[in-house]
Amino acid sequence: MQAIGRNMIAPLMLIHAVLPGMKERRFGRIVNITSRWWTTPRPHMTVSSGGARRLRRDEGLSLEVASHNVTINNLLPERFDTDRQHQMA
Repeated sequence: MQAIGRNMIAPLMLIHAVLPGMKERRFGRIVNITSRWWTTPRPHMTVSSGGARRLRRDEGLSLEVASHNVTINNLLPERFDTDRQHQMA
């Protein structure tokens, strides 16, 4: 539940908190940095893969707010040289 809160719920709450002000100012930039695992889900990465639904929702939201000069972009970084990546490889 903590991982879901951090990876899925917290970003949604943040977007909903800042979006009204961005729309009112007619300018805003939202950049989500998330896991690449949503494009290639794996059973052991279910929380990271679950972000796919959030990203799809953000795509729809971006169409809604584009007329207010607000953009929503998602960055999906590849691997970083960490002990975890060595373990998974």
